[in-house]
Amino acid sequence: MQYKTFAIIGATGQQGGAIVRHLAKSYPDARIRALTRSPDKPNARALLSLGPNVSLVQASFSDRQSLVEAFADAEVVFLVTDYWNTQNSAISPNLNTEITDGMTAIEVAARSKSLRHFVFGTLLDFAPLSDMKWRNMYHFNTKAVLNHYIRAKPDLWAKTTLVFSPIYYENYLTFDQKFYPMLGGPRKVGDEYVAWYPDGGTSNLSYLSIEDLGKVFGAIIEQPQNYFQKMAVAIGEFFSAQDLIKQWADVVGVKAKIETLSSEEFTDRVGRLGGLEFMALEIYEQMRCLEELGDLRTIQTEIQTIDMSQVVELTSWRQWVAAQDWTEFFHFVS
Repeated sequence: MQYKTFAIIGATGQQGGAIVRHLAKSYPDARIRALTRSPDKPNARALLSLGPNVSLVQASFSDRQSLVEAFADAEVVFLVTDYWNTQNSAISPNLNTEITDGMTAIEVAARSKSLRHFVFGTLLDFAPLSDMKWRNMYHFNTKAVLNHYIRAKPDLWAKTTLVFSPIYYENYLTFDQKFYPMLGGPRKVGDEYVAWYPDGGTSNLSYLSIEDLGKVFGAIIEQPQNYFQKMAVAIGEFFSAQDLIKQWADVVGVKAKIETLSSEEFTDRVGRLGGLEFMALEIYEQMRCLEELGDLRTIQTEIQTIDMSQVVELTSWRQWVAAQDWTEFFHFVS
């Protein structure tokens, strides 16, 4: 591998954490800076146990100079931005925070003298792909703005790889979060488990084990010239909600099914879970859009895409389900 120093934003999160773990295990000679707002927190301190090549660096989007210092001498920067946690106190979609956070990091990266490879964990621009039929998928729209912002900087875009990752398998284990059932997390009803999906949004679903993102990142940095100015599409499974719930039920040994909801029913259900109407709308549109767009592994966009399932072996849904301990899950959702 030709890179030695990495700066990983969001190191205590899902994407950044998976990449730090992969780098620490696979590249013991690499210098890995795990960027976090709170290096004294237990989940940050735990990263140090991955190996002596991992260091914690305090940095924040709100402190531009901290990013300048964190990126200094780094050859590779991984950026991920957070939409959902910026909605905690929102009463209408808050797009500004994620966009300005991302722009800050992009500006700093563009000015870095040491940077050789910029990797952005992002999403596809679904609105134009659907001819603007589905335009309220705010967490996709914010990423699209940042994709365009990077491409507007030719020198940075020349050494950039975009990485698309879909719904995570791991979301199935976030059953203690109030919005968990929004994306098909089952609840027990009578003697079986039921997962709810929007009507017309049960096919063509894409999933990935977040740990596999580390392997995808590893493949990209091993052959960087193959990925510059491209989008790496990381999808471990592409199937219907019916297949998803059936495989899950078969492996864990329960009866389960899906039920579909109209737009109004879906919004009502999300509201009863504590979600706001705009959140219900964007999830509803996301699932409908996925059904209409088809297989995202081969989708054609203005940016060339690479199907990473043809490059690295990605974990299947059945494999992932079989590897989990579902004891706490069944206690919570029953």
